[in-house]
Amino acid sequence: MSLVRFPVQVIGTDAVRVLKSKNVWLDHLDVSSDQDHGKDYYDGLIDITHACDYVTVSYVHFHNHEKTSLVGHSDTNGSEDTGHLTVTFAYNFWENLNSRGPSLRFGTSHIYNNYYDNMVDCINIRKGAKALVENNVFAGSSAKGLYSVDGTGSAQASGNDFGSASDSIDSTTLSMEYKYSLKDAGEVASYVQSNAGATL
Repeated sequence: MSLVRFPVQVIGTDAVRVLKSKNVWLDHLDVSSDQDHGKDYYDGLIDITHACDYVTVSYVHFHNHEKTSLVGHSDTNGSEDTGHLTVTFAYNFWENLNSRGPSLRFGTSHIYNNYYDNMVDCINIRKGAKALVENNVFAGSSAKGLYSVDGTGSAQASGNDFGSASDSIDSTTLSMEYKYSLKDAGEVASYVQSNAGATL
């Protein structure tokens, strides 16, 4: 497997946009804006679109933003995206955010050991996307933990601590082909807050 180190672009209103790329690793970033301009002033902090495959987003501190991370840019792009958009989100700190933690279309994602603190709409799986959602923690005033805005997404969810956040999505069976280890949900808050962001 080859690793393409910087197939990212700063375009328009996205902080980081990854498109038409494979084997991408975004690690130990700190990405934010502000929430003073309304939800449509900025777009995504990290958006992954146009049939990307094998993208990992790890140890990122997302904070103080409206529309955080989008996987799959359009409801009408299924012909390009279906069978692609394989993305992993691991050990990320999602803090003081409105939505898209992440929002997924068409693809397959693995979302594990993330810490959500005060996020309105967290994991939204739609347009037939599927996700394996494991050992994440939802804290503070986080509201919608795991859901499908259009009722077509599904997840295999286990080991999550939803706190007061909702979990309202159809279940599926999903496994990953790579090896990984999980932290218990009780360890996630401390570990992620200590290690996510520009700490290297």
